[in-house]
Amino acid sequence: MARELLEELGITVALDDMQVIHLSHRVSPERVYFDVYLEVKKYEETPSIQEPHKCSELRYEDLEHLSDDLFVGYDIEVIKKTMQGDFFSEYFMKK
Repeated sequence: MARELLEELGITVALDDMQVIHLSHRVSPERVYFDVYLEVKKYEETPSIQEPHKCSELRYEDLEHLSDDLFVGYDIEVIKKTMQGDFFSEYFMKK
């Protein structure tokens, strides 16, 4: 994860400054996904888009007012569940 954060956002994060906060199991008709969500406690540098061909914008949003136009639906559900203290979620996606 530290390598991905450096590669995609240009920030350096020590392993001790990350914590797993949620696990998600997603099943679609084509694939099964296991998503791991981490909280970054501390980082160096200012986050910036390092791969502009993959991302058009980087911004901070109020967690209380997330909408489907900002995230994929299951991500919003994961954020809500994490804020409620849930560590695990499961989603069965339809085609």
